Amino acid sequence: SKIVGLANHTILISKKGQEIPIADSGAPIHDNEGNIKGVVLVIRDQNKERESQKALRESEEIFSQFMKYSHIYVFFKDKDIRSIRLSKNYEKMLGKPIEELLGKNMFELFPSEFAAKMVEDDKKILNEGKIIEVVEELNGRIYSTIKFPIHHDGKPEFLAGFTIDITESKKAEEALQNSERNLREIYNSTNEAIFLHEADKGKVIDVNETMIRMFGYNSKEEVLNASFEELNANIPPYDYITAINYLKKALTEGPHVFEWLGKKKNGDFIWLEVSLKSSSIGGGGKILAVARDITERKKTEENLREVTELQKAILENASYAIISTNAEGVIRSFNPAAEKITGYAAADVINKYTPEIFHDPAEIFERAKLFSKELGETVHPG
Repeated sequence: SKIVGLANHTILISKKGQEIPIADSGAPIHDNEGNIKGVVLVIRDQNKERESQKALRESEEIFSQFMKYSHIYVFFKDKDIRSIRLSKNYEKMLGKPIEELLGKNMFELFPSEFAAKMVEDDKKILNEGKIIEVVEELNGRIYSTIKFPIHHDGKPEFLAGFTIDITESKKAEEALQNSERNLREIYNSTNEAIFLHEADKGKVIDVNETMIRMFGYNSKEEVLNASFEELNANIPPYDYITAINYLKKALTEGPHVFEWLGKKKNGDFIWLEVSLKSSSIGGGGKILAVARDITERKKTEENLREVTELQKAILENASYAIISTNAEGVIRSFNPAAEKITGYAAADVINKYTPEIFHDPAEIFERAKLFSKELGETVHPG
């Protein structure tokens, strides 16, 4: 006698009419003489089993679709470091259909030097159970890969990982670094001192090399650690409150330019022409200040003012007449002594020709004739 398996997909109809998937088998019942007297039927409810099988099929389908359409390179390898599952995009990377890539070792898939480094990393993962992240270059492309062990019975029996092509992001990163390097070079090579301030409290968070030299400091860190009083004259109207108001004005009203009195590391004052504008650097709330050293210009202006005041004092107090004209003979200054001697008020003669005021027209005409004769060309009166 033997047990006989019945239909694989038997459906049992319960008393309530419910369909129940079952697995069944039957065995004959014999009497003492070996005659079949009946059958023993064994029925097993397959609901959970079939649900598990269905879930497994769905999971495999989802995974297969993922491996087919993933933009990320996904791989699984066995303990002999042979490929057992690969995402479909490996076909494009390696130039062969997936069927020809599975079961291969790394030296059969990649250039020898590249494969040797890959195998070294893979062995470390299997032997030490570590996660490894590497950046590799293959055929002019740059890839970032994370590999990790898959444990079975507590031991790393397989390894898996995913690889991302980061070539474009690397190029963008390098372009950004080059751009930042160029901007930093311009930033540091300009003749103007550049400050980056926090708008709310005025804290200096960055400066260029010109500022460091202009103010006599040794390093950027030294400047950033300096107090407001150490960098500014801090005497009205060049004090902290005024500075904060200027920063707020730049933030709310836009760029503006003004003169400011700063202070060098050695305590000397330095006159600056400052241009402020709001900046989005670091997420906004910053003020970019560009400062030009105008100390020499201010000294020149002060010297000129002193000379002008001295000249004015001499003109005002001289006991003799002083009259100045331009090259065309137009009166530009006429001091009090000149007013007294000539009887003319300065307001009546300034910006007028001297011959029209102080000389007889007939005399001017005769002198013009005389000069014409001496020079051999016509000289007009006046």
